[in-house]
Amino acid sequence: MKKRRAMAVVMVSVMGLQLAACGTNSGGQSSDTGSSKAADASSEASTDATEESAEAVTEEKSKDSAVNVVNSDTSGTTVEGSYTPEEGATIELFTLKQEVVGVMDNIISEFEKKYPGVTITQTAVSDAETVLATRLAAGDIPDVMQVMPAGKDYQAYYDAGYLMDLTKESFEQNVDPSLLAMTEYNGIQFCLPETVSTYGIFYRKDIFEKCGITEAPKTYNELMDDLKVLQNAGYERPVAFDFKESAKQITERVLGAFDPDCNESFAKVASGDMDIQDCKVLTAYAQFLSDIAPYRTEDALGMDRDSALSDIVNGNAVLMFNGSWLLSQFLAADPDIELGYCPIPSPLYEGLKVPVNVDTAYAIGADTKYPEACKAFVDFLSQTNIATEYYQVDGNINMIKGVTYDKEQLMDCYDVVMSGNGFVTVGNTWPTWDLRTDLAAAAQGYVGDEDLDAFLEACKEAIDLYYNE
Repeated sequence: MKKRRAMAVVMVSVMGLQLAACGTNSGGQSSDTGSSKAADASSEASTDATEESAEAVTEEKSKDSAVNVVNSDTSGTTVEGSYTPEEGATIELFTLKQEVVGVMDNIISEFEKKYPGVTITQTAVSDAETVLATRLAAGDIPDVMQVMPAGKDYQAYYDAGYLMDLTKESFEQNVDPSLLAMTEYNGIQFCLPETVSTYGIFYRKDIFEKCGITEAPKTYNELMDDLKVLQNAGYERPVAFDFKESAKQITERVLGAFDPDCNESFAKVASGDMDIQDCKVLTAYAQFLSDIAPYRTEDALGMDRDSALSDIVNGNAVLMFNGSWLLSQFLAADPDIELGYCPIPSPLYEGLKVPVNVDTAYAIGADTKYPEACKAFVDFLSQTNIATEYYQVDGNINMIKGVTYDKEQLMDCYDVVMSGNGFVTVGNTWPTWDLRTDLAAAAQGYVGDEDLDAFLEACKEAIDLYYNE
């Protein structure tokens, strides 16, 4: 059988890459229906708005961190490169995103029909980013691999000579220029970027409406009000909070949604110019964890993502923090589920902003034995019809020319991004993605004991470590 998929469960304990895959109101309800902590937080946030704008979320800084991603060419004008694969080539595709393994199998089959002299083996493993980091360091470099090119770790992989320079390859023409601008590194492209993801709140639209909530929350107060309304309506724990395996991503994305420029505050903490107690984004995040405690999964530290998704599908919970890529899994579980997806409102500023990350991109190993076969495969992935097939499962904003975005459930976040209020997810601005591992561990500790001083001290130790290396 020509197509083979190598599926493995690999757990490697290394200090390495910890990157996301990827990677998500109440009509006239009174503001005093939220928890007292929420009320205190919102009151403090409103009085601190002027100070905060001077510190981390000024209009000018928001412009600096904003991203402009829109697929401006939906006419289907992709070009096909002239690559001649080496006869008998066998190449490995290393896939980061577990949710697209099936559609990639189908695409591989289509490619092998077009190029019968080439065999592609897909490798998909658990903890894929760490496994890839370990393999690259050992010189075991996949022929083609999914990468997250906005991250500094991946840029370091190019600098180390692991990844091929693809700048002059014809398939780069098939990507909208706005995405190419996001992934350019020192004047070159070391990947074919394809999609960008958003991160926000999935919610059961039908349950919202049944409980009298007519629109998604647009402010932090409204979010807290809605949770109280849902709880009063009988949904005792309306937030499915998978803080076991998703703590790293939730922590990093919510910190970014609260303050897209939190990197600047962390740098000040590391240099001694800011006391950790004055780092408002961290105290706001701790307050958020306290505010949702009465509404979230009781054993959040024991809940994994699949269990959280199941609770939403079954109606045992109503809201879940996750990324746009999860839509396909919701629909696979229940094609008729009525979902909404909205930005995460911040207690630190007015308006809505959405974290955006380059979610699917393909790099080629610099020393592959079959460079033409690899380029032919990446070129195949850049064609409108193949990118559309991938998009139907992946669900993220696809930037290959000719692909139209039509995911109705995700439009609220999409519209915010298209209005200029998307920002590159903050982990890409930190010295290393390892920082989010340590911040998440501090947050998990806080969920367990709500010791604010211990949480802040753990965050300070992590910030000092990575910013002063």
